[in-house]
Amino acid sequence: MGSALAVLSRDLSRFLLIPAGMALLSLVVCVVSGEWFAIAPFLITLSSVAGLSGLLNYFGRSATERFSQRQTLISVAVGWALVCAVGALPIWLTAMFVGAEATPTVAYFTNALNALFEGFSGFTSAGLTMVIRPSQLPVSLQWWRSFMQWVGGVGVIVLTVALLEPAQDQYVLYQAEGRQQRLRLTMTRTVRRIWAIYAGYTAVAILLFRLAGMTWWEAVNHSMSAISTGGFSITDGNMSSYGTAVKVVVMLVMLCGAISFSVHDQLITKFRLTILLRDRQHFLLLGLLIVGAGVVGLEHYTFTGRFAWTDSIFQWVSALT
Repeated sequence: MGSALAVLSRDLSRFLLIPAGMALLSLVVCVVSGEWFAIAPFLITLSSVAGLSGLLNYFGRSATERFSQRQTLISVAVGWALVCAVGALPIWLTAMFVGAEATPTVAYFTNALNALFEGFSGFTSAGLTMVIRPSQLPVSLQWWRSFMQWVGGVGVIVLTVALLEPAQDQYVLYQAEGRQQRLRLTMTRTVRRIWAIYAGYTAVAILLFRLAGMTWWEAVNHSMSAISTGGFSITDGNMSSYGTAVKVVVMLVMLCGAISFSVHDQLITKFRLTILLRDRQHFLLLGLLIVGAGVVGLEHYTFTGRFAWTDSIFQWVSALT
């Protein structure tokens, strides 16, 4: 195998370890929830992805050179496609294992294309879904959808850089996911700092959702979805199932997810609240938020004869972020 393909194989093997680890962690959810039927699908996902990762690592064992930026972009694109496809595996396999006992929502995923769509939407944090009634999904699949969005919110490649040692230049990989700024002197410390901030905000969001009236399970899933500015929910009515307090918290969490990590780093370490106004990008974000929410609210009043500011602002924040 050529040296370029060897590097590609080695780094793809590293990328695949992320969904493999996610499947391993998800087995805990299957056991705790008592969904024994979901254990086999997640075990098959774990073993098959880990096996493929090992095979690619074997072919890439001779990797010595680094990719050019163009080759790195190809590597990242292939890596994302593989990871998204892996995201569909537990969904499709669970639907196949449940079989005739599946609810209509779960049975929909016996079509592998529907499961593939859900996997791509999850890891890319697109928020589009094939699920009509999320409440009918098994707990394990509710968790898996939220988990995919949470990891995808920062990026699989960034997580790989934080936990593993890809053969390619770490900063080039970091840039290939559309990022530029460093928070620390080294690339590894930067991405670990990003994930520390991300996990910290997620934990705070869980507590806020619980205080606002959600159950712990709803709070965990919606915090992962909101901070990643995704959109997956575990309730049939999405956020319309909740009151004003929950909607306000969701808006705050989505806005936090839309603000760059460099700004969050300064807010946390230096308590510089003025950075939001000094930074042109975030000044524009706040401006669009205020103007857009006003326009949507007035438009709603024009057609209905009443103001629904909470819902109007919610729709605009969700779209803007």
